[in-house]
Amino acid sequence: AENEKCTEATMKQIEALEIEIKSGKTDLMQKAVNLSKLRKNAVQNFDKQIVEVIKDLGMPYAQFKTVFDELKELNPKGLDSINFMFSANKGGDIQELSKAASGGELSRVMLSIKSILASKKAVETLVFDEIDSGVSGEIAHRFGKIFSRIGEKCQVLAITHLPQVAAKGHHHAHVSKLITDDTETAIKYLDDTERVEETAKLISAEKLTNAALENAKQLLKA
Repeated sequence: AENEKCTEATMKQIEALEIEIKSGKTDLMQKAVNLSKLRKNAVQNFDKQIVEVIKDLGMPYAQFKTVFDELKELNPKGLDSINFMFSANKGGDIQELSKAASGGELSRVMLSIKSILASKKAVETLVFDEIDSGVSGEIAHRFGKIFSRIGEKCQVLAITHLPQVAAKGHHHAHVSKLITDDTETAIKYLDDTERVEETAKLISAEKLTNAALENAKQLLKA
């Protein structure tokens, strides 16, 4: 009799858990559907903003589009599989970003996306690890301006080899490797004089020239 009571109690617990699981799945599915709707409502303006920033970074004919594929089952990100589609050239076929963009183009798209996220205050700190690789000249200046603009909304930490970008920061640290029995990273915060010298090193070749120093001073003043 006691075994029958235990079995009956166990069955009731199982039934209660099954009802709870079913209710949880229904609630989760509804939240995933609502999330998908929010994404699709936001994406048209998002794509437009991305294209505007990309064009400002020297790609006037760029196309960018977010494409949704509905999943058959829920995953941790919801019901959507999302792909970014991209074309850099006029009349070019739009393809998956990973296939269509070169290194420099990918850097510009990534910076565009990050700048939009920062404008929405979605993050408090952004770390850019040589996101400006593959660009130079006027585009490098524009990267620096966007970093400055993002810095008005959140903290920006940028690792760069471009003097145009380094000069835009409020603070400047020099990072180097120390090779002893092991490899260590050393970080030195720079004063105004050291900052001119380190920016000039990014401009000049092996020898630090007076022209590079003057150029660095002008970049920092600007």
